[in-house]
Amino acid sequence: MFGLLKNFHLDALSRPHHTSATFAQTSQTSSVSKLMKTRDRILTTSLLLFNDKGEPNITTVDVAHEMDISPGNLYYHFRNKDDIIHELFQQFERSMSETMEASAASFLSLGDHQLMLQLIFDTTWEYRFFYRDLNHLISKDIQLKRRFLRLVDKQKKATWQVLKSYVAHGALAVNTATLEHLVEQIIFILTFWINYQLIHTTPNKDTIITTGMQHINEILLPYFNAVQTAP
Repeated sequence: MFGLLKNFHLDALSRPHHTSATFAQTSQTSSVSKLMKTRDRILTTSLLLFNDKGEPNITTVDVAHEMDISPGNLYYHFRNKDDIIHELFQQFERSMSETMEASAASFLSLGDHQLMLQLIFDTTWEYRFFYRDLNHLISKDIQLKRRFLRLVDKQKKATWQVLKSYVAHGALAVNTATLEHLVEQIIFILTFWINYQLIHTTPNKDTIITTGMQHINEILLPYFNAVQTAP
């Protein structure tokens, strides 16, 4: 503090407008930062509760109580639970899309393909309530249903491109019909595997993701280095 006073010059008093402007800007920046922190906390807490308890079982009041804030404070940032869900889906969609775009940018080695599957499963796990409560969510929100279907379609196209590139490089030997069938099987596992496991087993992220990847590898394995079938 004394260091700050020592560096304070008297001529600063002749520039009150600049000092006030700087203070106002700093104050405004601090307020915006605080608001963003509260907004981010709402999203993080909602995601944790939705994943743990199920989205239909959680209300905005539950989220506010978990955060130890008033419901009015929450409503300042989000009008209702649907707004929170849409914001979370936007985060989820962005993360998935980045993985899809990266996979389509260049030829993937088998190791890269495993990494892509890992990233998809990781993201699915992070936002798993979208899959576990899928029917409930899309039955009441047509916009969310359309966005979810677009995302699945992106996954299908990215998976098709990866497998098609293996065919082009001679690593995978399948005809078009079989390729389409393989893509459907892979998308089915990516979409429903975690949900299926959560119903039947004690939740364990690493085990669930590892077994999901193994199933996809077992689907593809018979077609690697096989004799090319008729187109």
